[in-house]
Amino acid sequence: MRLIESVVAGEVRNLAQRSASAAREIKALIKNSVDAVAQGSKLVYESGTTFDELMQSIAEVSKMVADIDNAGKEQAEGIAAVSTTIAQMDNITQQNVTLVETTSRSGRNMENQAKLLTDQVAFFRLDE
Repeated sequence: MRLIESVVAGEVRNLAQRSASAAREIKALIKNSVDAVAQGSKLVYESGTTFDELMQSIAEVSKMVADIDNAGKEQAEGIAAVSTTIAQMDNITQQNVTLVETTSRSGRNMENQAKLLTDQVAFFRLDE
């Protein structure tokens, strides 16, 4: 009976040692899992922070694009106004050219009429 007790006691000891070893392995696995979860949580938090910064940057870029768009529209309106003014000035210049040509023709006509009148008056001139 002692032999059986000694064999059973040996098996119980082996089983206890294997249980203790398995418990240590499980403890290490749990610690690794907890560490991995903590690291994952840290990465998720950092990703959230990075995402918030990215969203702020996108908002800033969006505002800049809107400002550029507004400035472009203002410049286009200014260019249109300048173009309209130049077209009006061109029209006025063309009118002035027409008036100068008309005035020049009138001046030549008056000069011709003055010569004719001078010639006609010379006919009536009395010699002293």
